[in-house]
Amino acid sequence: MPLPTRSSRALAMVSFPVVLTLGILTIPVVVDYRDHDLAARAATHSVRWFWGHMFTGAAFGLATVAACAMAGCLLRTRHARWVYVGMPMMAVGAALHAVGLGADGIAPLAVIAGGGRAQTFFDGSGGLVSGVFLAGAVAFGVGLMVQLQGLFRIGIPSSRLQPMVFLSAIAFMGFEAVPSGWGLYGVAGASWVVFGTVAASMWRWHGSPQHGVDPERGGLQ
Repeated sequence: MPLPTRSSRALAMVSFPVVLTLGILTIPVVVDYRDHDLAARAATHSVRWFWGHMFTGAAFGLATVAACAMAGCLLRTRHARWVYVGMPMMAVGAALHAVGLGADGIAPLAVIAGGGRAQTFFDGSGGLVSGVFLAGAVAFGVGLMVQLQGLFRIGIPSSRLQPMVFLSAIAFMGFEAVPSGWGLYGVAGASWVVFGTVAASMWRWHGSPQHGVDPERGGLQ
């Protein structure tokens, strides 16, 4: 089976922020998720609410593909120890996000379809769903930062961009903790900085299987 090309690795990385941003822009903005009445009113925009959550959930499915692309570079350069910790955590975190987004996107609409009020769902499950998102944010964020540490060691991205990327990974987790729909826009922005920058670096990277060294240029790319 042929190894993934530079372009396919870069595409795998950038697919996550593209679909994530599409989903976040589709979901109606809830200024304060702690106000269940506001959330219930947003859910009445059923088409946007449903598809926004579905796109965002699918984005975290693609995040596992991005995690595999990162892992592929690390395994190719014999930095597997970063993969064994980082990739499973990213996969678990992405799965928890998908579970939470599925519940948030479908359950309120199911309650409305059954003749109830969407607020009933938010009142009864707020703590449960928030807990799932919190666990997902921590697992995904920590796994991402672990894999980034490995990529930094092989020069992805360049040393001058690494602090910006790492701080954006922390911001990604921080914005998820903001109990407002506006925080989601911060999540989308941070995802572009992290995954977009790494994707661009992967596009230019010519690492050898041993050390991540370009055999023609003799340096880390």
